[in-house]
Amino acid sequence: MSWHIEWIEGGADAADSALATRWDAAFEAYGDIWQGRQFASSWERIIAVAEGCKPYLIYAIDNANHEILYLLYAREARLSGLMRTVIEPAGGLFGFDYQDPLPLGEAMHAKDWDAYWSALYQSAKAVFPKLGQLAAYRLFETHAGTIADPEKPDSIAPYLPFEPGQTLEHVLQNCGSSHRGNVRRRLRQAENLGPVSLEMITGTEVTGALEQMFVTYENQWGTDGRPHCFQNLNMQMFFKDLANIAQQLGKLHFSRLMVGNEIWHWHFGFVHRGSLLWLKPTYATQVQKHSPGLVHLALLIEYCLDNDLHEIDFGYGSEPYKFLWTNRSRSLYSRKFMGTNALFMLATRVSHYRRTLNQSSLANYVKWKWNNWRKDNDAK
Repeated sequence: MSWHIEWIEGGADAADSALATRWDAAFEAYGDIWQGRQFASSWERIIAVAEGCKPYLIYAIDNANHEILYLLYAREARLSGLMRTVIEPAGGLFGFDYQDPLPLGEAMHAKDWDAYWSALYQSAKAVFPKLGQLAAYRLFETHAGTIADPEKPDSIAPYLPFEPGQTLEHVLQNCGSSHRGNVRRRLRQAENLGPVSLEMITGTEVTGALEQMFVTYENQWGTDGRPHCFQNLNMQMFFKDLANIAQQLGKLHFSRLMVGNEIWHWHFGFVHRGSLLWLKPTYATQVQKHSPGLVHLALLIEYCLDNDLHEIDFGYGSEPYKFLWTNRSRSLYSRKFMGTNALFMLATRVSHYRRTLNQSSLANYVKWKWNNWRKDNDAK
C-alpha cells in the first residue's frame, strides 16, 4: 500500500472549493465537532498566529482509494537542548478534545491507519529536516499502533447515552443511590431559593454573556494569581469567534442556570450530530455550596431528552463528577514520533541519562539525609 502525502501551506483556508465541500459533507455525516473546517480556520487565525505555528493542510491518498484530511501545525521549540520542529494537530496538547484525521474516501481499517501514520511520519521527516517530534494526543481507538497512558487524565472521554422516551428520573435510576438523592435534594433547594430556569443564550447576547462568563471563570479559577484558560486574551477572542461560527452552523449550545435573578452557573458547549459536548462550565463562587454545576447538568439532561439528543459527551478527562452520572467512556490514545537525526538522537539520549542520573542522585541523597536525621533523633 503506497500513500501520497501533500503538505499544503495555509491550513484550513488552503482547501479549494471542491475539497472544502467534501470536507464539510464528511464533517456533517460522521466527523466529530473538532473536525469542522471553520473551527480549525478560527484556531489558525487566532491561536496558531499568536503561538508562532505554521498551518498545513495534509491531503493523503493511497492506491486503494483511501483519502485523509488532517490539519497539522509546525513550530520551532527547544528539545534536548537543540532547536527542532514540533508538529501537532489543531488544539495542541491542551486544546481540542479530539484530534483524529478525517477520512474522505474508502473506510479505513487498522492496517490502513498503521500504513498512513508511518507514511505521514516519513513524509514529515522529508519536509522538515530538523524534525524533533510529530505528535497527536487524543485519538479514538480505531487507530492501530496507538498507545494509551492510563496515568494521563486525557486517556478517557466519559459520555452519558440516552434512550428514546427517557426522563431525568430514568437517568437517575442508573446512578448510585447517593448521587440520585443528592440531585433531587439540590434541585429542591434551588427551587426553594427562587424560580429555577435554564436560559439559552443566542444572537447578539452571546458576546456580552461570554464576557460575563470569563469573569465568573476568573473568580473560580484565577484567584491568588493562579493560571487559567481565559487569562489569555487570545483564548477569549478564540471562544468569541467559535461562538459566532457555531451559531452560523447551528451548533452553539450556550446556557446559564438562573435561580431567581441570580446567575448560578454557565456552560459553553456545542451540539453536533445529536451529541451535546460539555466543554466549559463555570459557577458563581458565592453559591458553590448549592452545587450549581450539578443542578445545571440535571437541567441540561432534561434539555437533551426533550430535544432528542442521544448523549452528553463529557470530553476528555476522568474527573470523578462525570462518573457520578455514567459508567460509559471512550478510550483515547496518542501517537508520538521522534526525529531520527543523529545529532538530535544523541542529544536526546544524553538529556535522558542526565535527567535520570540527577533524579537518582537527588533521590538517594534525600533518602540518606532522611535516614541520618531519623537515626540522630531516635538516639536522643
